[in-house]
Amino acid sequence: MNKILLNIISAAALFIAPSALALPVYVQPKDVKVEKTESTVYVSTQIPVSDLKRGTTREAWITPIIKNGSDSLELPAVVVAGRSRYYQALRYNIPAKKGITLYHQSSTLTEVPYEAKTPYQKWMNGAQLSLRVQYKGCCGDELEPITIVPITRIELEGNPERFKPTFNWIAPQAEAVKQRELRGQAYIDFPVNKTV
Repeated sequence: MNKILLNIISAAALFIAPSALALPVYVQPKDVKVEKTESTVYVSTQIPVSDLKRGTTREAWITPIIKNGSDSLELPAVVVAGRSRYYQALRYNIPAKKGITLYHQSSTLTEVPYEAKTPYQKWMNGAQLSLRVQYKGCCGDELEPITIVPITRIELEGNPERFKPTFNWIAPQAEAVKQRELRGQAYIDFPVNKTV
């Protein structure tokens, strides 16, 4: 009887454990701004990190992604690392090698600023901006399934039909004889008993 009960508990644990691992991490950025100049797209936001799962050998990779159909672009990632992973990354100069921004996970770190720029491409108009949240362990192994958090739809090119300026032209009144007059005066003062 005990063996049957042990098998039932083991089977239940197998079903519960993967679903517990697959719980999504919800990181909703604040103050999201996506702006475009002639040839560059700028993305800036504040990413809250207080709800990320913690651990000294754990790191969370947060990567903004611009995606429109089959076209996609990954922007530079932000990595929030536990103590061991943070110092290991510094030791091996990982931020410079992989082009990431590295933060040490602590109780005082509640949100991180994010800024990135990329050359503008036509397919980016109407694209979806999302965050990919990925946990890695001490050897860079993925600890949990990747979570994609949609943020906003990117509208970079306005509708040219929206704005049609109208011009009001006021015709000047005709003059019979054009007459212009200029006048001016100048004064020179010489104070007595002074040198200026």
